[in-house]
Amino acid sequence: MPLPTTPPVWLNRLDCAKITFVLKLVEAVELPAMAILQLRREFTGVLKTLEEQQGREVVQPIKELMFPEPVADPVIQRQVQKPPAAVILSPDCSVRGAFVEDDQIALPALFIGDGIVCINAFLLLLRTLGERGIYCGQGRFVVDIVIVNHGTGEEIIAAATSAIVAPAVVPLGWILDQKSWQEDKVKLEVLSPIRLIKKGKPLFRLTFKDLLTSLVRRISSLVAIHAGSEIEMDHRQLFALAGDVECPVYDLQWRDWRHLEQGRRSQGIGGLTGSMTLAGEALGELLWLLKLGSLLHVGKGASYGCGRFRLIDVVDQSDIFS
Repeated sequence: MPLPTTPPVWLNRLDCAKITFVLKLVEAVELPAMAILQLRREFTGVLKTLEEQQGREVVQPIKELMFPEPVADPVIQRQVQKPPAAVILSPDCSVRGAFVEDDQIALPALFIGDGIVCINAFLLLLRTLGERGIYCGQGRFVVDIVIVNHGTGEEIIAAATSAIVAPAVVPLGWILDQKSWQEDKVKLEVLSPIRLIKKGKPLFRLTFKDLLTSLVRRISSLVAIHAGSEIEMDHRQLFALAGDVECPVYDLQWRDWRHLEQGRRSQGIGGLTGSMTLAGEALGELLWLLKLGSLLHVGKGASYGCGRFRLIDVVDQSDIFS
């Protein structure tokens, strides 16, 4: 039996909501390259401040959203060693350079599963970060407006209110275009560095099978942790198809984008950037998985904006899912 070329029904078990937070700077700041991808560190620091000021009950929903604890189910524990966050941030990693007061930075976010009820807790976290600064205590901001996606359109909400009106909640599969994709050649363009780990070491060259393996692992983890379910997928057939997908053009390069100082030593942290072209008749049966990957990202730091990519029509150079 061939794999479906449209999103499978088990995706309907995972609800989601799309929101964009628009941050307006209240002071000038110089942002280095990829600074916007380091929000995890900033949020961790803000959480400590919030807990000291407002108590554990206030920060608990934020921790459940951003840093979920392992579930009690021993089967899921074996499958998912480190539970993924229930929110996926998709900032523009090209944001860099000098910013002045009143400049705006968009922060798109996809809340999934049980993370949807924590949207206002995330807004509190974001506002508290604004009092401290977006990067290393610099670049204070306010959440200027909130753009809520309702599927049929967008609604702009003044962020001066204390809470966000509940956005439209839809199954994750609904976000994917409900159609069959039959492209047999696409270009995968990396929008933020992809860092995959295999046998404890980063992959400096990416095969399509490696990419697909990481995507399936991430999707399975999200569904298991935040929907309490398992995905029904023939993994043998999936990876057999992956072996039939060719890569006629490979233009990915490893790039260190920041360094961790460890005493007298400095360790580079990087990922793959660039693009690769995928081709083959089997590609049409795997495109819905790639589309999911473009929404959920892949690899280390995926929840905070790393590992983003898009799929481009090689003929007219347009995003095939736009």
